Amino acid sequence: MLTPPPLSPAPRVQTLPLSFSQQRLWFMDRLEPGNPAYNIPVAVALRGRIQV
Repeated sequence: MLTPPPLSPAPRVQTLPLSFSQQRLWFMDRLEPGNPAYNIPVAVALRGRIQV
């Protein structure tokens, strides 16, 4: 069975453009810095062992 070559990051010559959603969030933050409108408070219960 063939094994694929390992993945490695491609070099970046320039920054990538923001998506429309990212532009909108950036714009909203510039209008009202620190506004918690897009923060979603949530709690998650995990059971068992966690490998980090």
